[in-house]
Amino acid sequence: MRKIVRRIIIVALLAAIGISGYELSIISAQYLSEAQVKEEMQRFRPPLDVYDLDPETDLTSSTEDVKASALYLHPFDVEQFARKSREAIRNMQTLINEDVLGWLYIPNTRIDYPLLVSGDNSYYLHKDIYHNDASAGSIFMDYRCDPALKSFNTIMYGHNMKNGSMFTDLRAFADPWFFATNPSGVLILKDVAYRLQPFAYLIVSAEDEVIYNPQGNKERFLAYAASVASIYKDPLPGYNIVTLSTCTAAGSGFRIVVLASLIPLY
Repeated sequence: MRKIVRRIIIVALLAAIGISGYELSIISAQYLSEAQVKEEMQRFRPPLDVYDLDPETDLTSSTEDVKASALYLHPFDVEQFARKSREAIRNMQTLINEDVLGWLYIPNTRIDYPLLVSGDNSYYLHKDIYHNDASAGSIFMDYRCDPALKSFNTIMYGHNMKNGSMFTDLRAFADPWFFATNPSGVLILKDVAYRLQPFAYLIVSAEDEVIYNPQGNKERFLAYAASVASIYKDPLPGYNIVTLSTCTAAGSGFRIVVLASLIPLY
């Protein structure tokens, strides 16, 4: 009897090991495919590595001053940067996927991806830029938002992946030191570029009706965000907002959110 029980246990353990190994191989294949897609996208990437965003720029100055001083281009000037950026986005839209809106880049993180949009908030949860099934999905904008970013609150989503891809690095902004020393990102659309200036880090319910509302009241939005954020500083007045959102953990029902001002660069 003991031998039978022992054999059953051994068979069960071997089966468990086999299943785990199979699952790991599937996950590894998914990560590899995701890395390949990201690498392929680099040939369409706007020329983001030819500039440095100056964290000391006085963003309380006029928009014209911001345009003149917020970008340092080496060796391109702003006009060339704009032209190359428009060309890159146009090529992605024409050659790969018309759902491409632009490119999102946050220095000192792995957030360096095309931004997409569809007719709902589910399609790109598990589709890559080529419309292939992908567990990591894509970075995408809430379909309810204005694709020209005219909504006061533009919402963008990305998964929190175990390999650190997509929006996983939003977690870094929970550290006050990282938040303070990484004050800039950039969002390139076909006809306009924005500097992103983070001003809040918070964790909210996935069903939060204030944060996840692109058509709400801006004053109410900011007051609410200030009341629930773990890190908050008053944003510059007069600029629209981008809400970057990812899961805290699978199935938790809560979301990590970083709020940033959208400051036009050209």
